[in-house]
Amino acid sequence: MTKRFRAKKAQRAQFISQVREISDNHMSMTREHLQKDVQKATGSNAPSILARTAIPAVEFVQTKPSPQLKSHQGGLPHGVTRWPEHAGQPQLFLLAVRLSDLKAVQNLDLLPPEGWLNFFMAPDVMTGAAPLTACAVVFTPDEAAPPLKAPAQNLTGMNVTLKWIRDAHHVPQAHEFATQGEYEAAAAEMNAINNLENAYADPKVHAHNTNSYLLGKQWYANPLRLRTDRDVAAFTREQHGRDDTQLQSLLTLTRVGGQWPFFEGTRVVSVTFFIETSDLHAWQFDRVIVDVASL
Repeated sequence: MTKRFRAKKAQRAQFISQVREISDNHMSMTREHLQKDVQKATGSNAPSILARTAIPAVEFVQTKPSPQLKSHQGGLPHGVTRWPEHAGQPQLFLLAVRLSDLKAVQNLDLLPPEGWLNFFMAPDVMTGAAPLTACAVVFTPDEAAPPLKAPAQNLTGMNVTLKWIRDAHHVPQAHEFATQGEYEAAAAEMNAINNLENAYADPKVHAHNTNSYLLGKQWYANPLRLRTDRDVAAFTREQHGRDDTQLQSLLTLTRVGGQWPFFEGTRVVSVTFFIETSDLHAWQFDRVIVDVASL
């Protein structure tokens, strides 16, 4: 083995090690992890715009059934006394979050410490024909509450256990930046991380990653070629009768990873449930709205 070959082999091993570290960081991300990842991916030691604007979030990942984990994608809702409807038709049930499952990762105290959050959505949300209110989030504080039987077989889909991972959600949002140049710089940092990670991605790490979040950001919000169908902020101001309302993404589902079959055959790339911040702090979930981002 020549000296030159050994050097190249060592260089490649170091590169793969960096990529794996980035992948590991993405599975338990903090702003500090994100700053390091950007530096490795771009070769620049400048402060990361992406890290500066990241917010704490919780990512969910499909996993094997476990006595300790009860949150699930599909299946049946818990503690729901009446199946939510829209325009006289039952809504799709998406997932149930057992809030005590989040204790190890949820450090913001924004959600109740115990209970269930059940997420529903009208099927025609994906067509853009449904109003922003064509969804439901039903909270029950009783984690022993029984599941509610579905009124039809096609409303629940799969039943997959979910686990939760702390993340610093860093998808750039156009409104976060003072200039278009800052927004484009943040997008370039994210692309650099993704390109490096995808070059040597471990399929075992990402096979069950839904790329969906609680308390994250909308994925994406008004970058090039994408649009949100309506002005959800204006709707919320009208809904609450106040000019000072502020929106928070409660749940974001994306088509990345192919874990949500209702994206098939549509141009929608993400579905986001929004909640007004004062409602979130009051644990009031009856005025949640939903919108999509489309190609």
